[in-house]
Amino acid sequence: MKKRILFGAVMAVSIMTAGLTSCNKGGECKLKTSQDSLSYAEGIIFANMYINQLKNDPNIEIKAFLKGFNAALNADSSEYSYRAGASVGMGTQMRLKYEGDVLGMTVDKKIFMKAFSAAINEDSTIIPVNEAGDIFNAIRDEAFAKKMAEEEAKLAENPIAKENLAKGEAFLAEKEKEAGIKKTESGLLYKVIKEGKGEKAKDNSVIKMNYRGTLIDGTEFDKGEDVSARVGQFIPGFNEGLKLMAPGAKYQFIIPANIAYGVRGAGDKIPANSVIIFDVELKEAK
Repeated sequence: MKKRILFGAVMAVSIMTAGLTSCNKGGECKLKTSQDSLSYAEGIIFANMYINQLKNDPNIEIKAFLKGFNAALNADSSEYSYRAGASVGMGTQMRLKYEGDVLGMTVDKKIFMKAFSAAINEDSTIIPVNEAGDIFNAIRDEAFAKKMAEEEAKLAENPIAKENLAKGEAFLAEKEKEAGIKKTESGLLYKVIKEGKGEKAKDNSVIKMNYRGTLIDGTEFDKGEDVSARVGQFIPGFNEGLKLMAPGAKYQFIIPANIAYGVRGAGDKIPANSVIIFDVELKEAK
């Protein structure tokens, strides 16, 4: 116990006397008191909260960031509201930039500011406050769908995507002629290897399955045993196939690209416009 008390006392003295208090214009500081040490330590802690974010943001210039941070940190009470507004404004600017870059949405900042001011002041607004969310979501979804369609149209012009599409269509046409192959309205081809018993899987059913996925040339891209998942989590063609099965069933799915991974493919394992094949054993469906 005495050793602990003595050690604690030594540490306290060390902190009280360890270097840096007043920081001069050259940036040098000396800690002379525990308050100085506390201040310095907390500065490091706060920096560590933001350093990775700053490094990963190409729009951040560290000197300018520190200048703005220092101004806000030392603002008096009369400036607090302005600084708070500036902080929220910067966050909003980043969100609007994201909406433009990723979602394909363009916001008129003057109109935005009119609406923002009216809503903050609880004045009347052209769009009722309780309808703004629904209107925003509808326009956002439409803009995002348009952007995705434009990107996919460009990807579809890639020679490899075109070649895979032609190969896939020829493969499906031949496969459809085979005995035991059935076709759904969506274009999914499937073959019953073994029928199961009981209630079929449905949307949101929790399932357990074994599966193996291959390309049309036989290349295996994925497999799993006793995999637990929920129907609806997968590509459309796989979800559709699962709902044809009852526990104990073994099926083969031949999934066209448009209800699989499409023109985007999946990483380096599934090229653009690939027809994919799954051998599936459904063990449970709840």
